[in-house]
Amino acid sequence: MSRLLLIAMALLAVSCHKITEFESSGDGAVTCISIPDLEIQNALSGIGQGRCLVPLGSGGIAAVSGEGLLYRISGDCSSVDTVYSIGGSSGSGYSDAVLAYNGNIYCTGPGSTVIEVDPSTNTLLDTFKPGQKPERLAASFAEGRVYFTDIHSQCVSEIRTLDNSTGFESGVYYPPADVFVHSGGRHIIIPCSDDAGSIYGIWLNLSPTARPLLYNANFLTMGSPCSCSIPLERDSAYAVACPDWSSDQGYVRLVYGYVVPTVVTPRVYVEGHPVGLCFSRLLGQDGLLFVLCRTESGNTAVSILGFDSGDPTPKVQSVIHLTGKPMDMELQSDSRLVVLTSG
Repeated sequence: MSRLLLIAMALLAVSCHKITEFESSGDGAVTCISIPDLEIQNALSGIGQGRCLVPLGSGGIAAVSGEGLLYRISGDCSSVDTVYSIGGSSGSGYSDAVLAYNGNIYCTGPGSTVIEVDPSTNTLLDTFKPGQKPERLAASFAEGRVYFTDIHSQCVSEIRTLDNSTGFESGVYYPPADVFVHSGGRHIIIPCSDDAGSIYGIWLNLSPTARPLLYNANFLTMGSPCSCSIPLERDSAYAVACPDWSSDQGYVRLVYGYVVPTVVTPRVYVEGHPVGLCFSRLLGQDGLLFVLCRTESGNTAVSILGFDSGDPTPKVQSVIHLTGKPMDMELQSDSRLVVLTSG
């Protein structure tokens, strides 16, 4: 079986995405939590200014540092395999990273750049500027593209991974908070950080120019600014998180239907303010949804949401508490959750 096919199968089984409302200034740590017993398996510190995680097809995981370093970490988070430079240190940049169809890591870097790295050879392949201020990334395996939000131009655009040229650009009325691509590659969802929590959808089958559709006309707003969203790979559903920083706790809502949303679930409140989401359809009867949150004390809480048969709204089953600010979270496999925190 080819390396790319293995990566694609892994990404279809688990899905994660995030947005961080704060910067990492201290050393980061990765914590490996075994599933389903939800016990800490390993913890590894010393990830300088850790910003984001990328699961690797080889079974390990990569951590991107604000110091311009990429850490290759063993799958059980017991050791750092290697560390190497991918760019200069920066107070901004390195906000997001994805594993693309070609097996390479794409991450945002300093100075409005995007960086391409081959993790199989630890090689920096390219540094380029696809827009004025790339912020969030999403990879499409069906299209061989990487999509990104541009917070300066307030738009969503694409990178052709064959030569890193830029494709279409679609403006949106409200600041984009995140972007994801459904596994089929034809649906792009953009939650926004406006007060209503608006949602844009792009259906590439019907829109050669990729003009976005604002779902406000179809009653679809989340009720407060969005932070992140992920596909659930079940029942044409996706989850959207709203931190609601003005309140004691934020919430998650599920949307069923991509072209015409048919169900929007009530708010599921979680401990703290959600900044990241992961979902695995391989866990539990109908999958498990993991919600990464920053608590009122500034530490980390991970809420685990499960589904009852026939009920579209998930329920909180348990909560994991960790010390340090939440930076990112990834499902390294169907039996291991990795959380990146900052001291």
